[in-house]
Amino acid sequence: MKGEFVKFRASDGWWLEGFLVLPKRRAKTALVFVHGMGSFFWSGVASRIYPAVLGAGLAFFPFNNRGSAILRRFYSKRGHKHTSHVSGVAVERFTDCVDDIDGALAFLKKRGFTRFILVGHSTGCQKITYYQGKRKNPAVVGLVLLAPADDLNCGKKEFGRRFPSVLANARRLVREGRGGELLPKKMGGPSFSAVRFYELHKPDSIEGNVFNYSRELRALRKIKKPIFAAFGKNEEHTVIPAKRMLEKIRATNTLATTALVPGDHGFKGGERQLQKALGVWLRGVRP
Repeated sequence: MKGEFVKFRASDGWWLEGFLVLPKRRAKTALVFVHGMGSFFWSGVASRIYPAVLGAGLAFFPFNNRGSAILRRFYSKRGHKHTSHVSGVAVERFTDCVDDIDGALAFLKKRGFTRFILVGHSTGCQKITYYQGKRKNPAVVGLVLLAPADDLNCGKKEFGRRFPSVLANARRLVREGRGGELLPKKMGGPSFSAVRFYELHKPDSIEGNVFNYSRELRALRKIKKPIFAAFGKNEEHTVIPAKRMLEKIRATNTLATTALVPGDHGFKGGERQLQKALGVWLRGVRP
């Protein structure tokens, strides 16, 4: 597959990386892929869906957001000032996804694209839903939600009876000014710092409640664009069955089309079925 590795800046100046793949014919619509926790722009899911994207005549732009890897170094530039930052899934601020996506779309606009379809995998679903609900960007013509799991309640399920004490410990560290400390595995790490764990799992969490299936999906209800949502039948990050999560998405937003296909959280084993269902939907929203 031919493409161009590029660097661009988020709207707050952070440098990010992406990979721009063009279809055979010139296109004005690009599909922008937002990866999940700790992943990278060319994740397994990105590689599994790109044939459907190019087959629909769209450009494909997966990029690294500041939640890539556990911890990594990023750089920014404001005027003549260069600054080094440490981010990654362990310490990222969820709301910074707005700056990341704004930057990706601004880069693509400079390349001549005028319409965008945002696609997220896993926590990338929370990011694109939050982004569009906040920005209401008219250039975004659709959203694709691939395995929009319930991160908050999955965390509660993982820790069981210990969850209240784990959350309380994270809250204590944040209040003591130690929120950047990585938690030990038994207390929510090593993928999370105290502040990252707390911000995701606290009751009024912005990120944790985007796809909290035990509540009304208010963020999803705000989206006024066509939506495609899919889970694998063997989705492992569940509190309720994948089929029920898709039913709740359809009940919340009448613009949503859903698909339950073979495969796991990364759709391994269900590539062809996912590509077929996604391809049909993409051709329906393509200008």
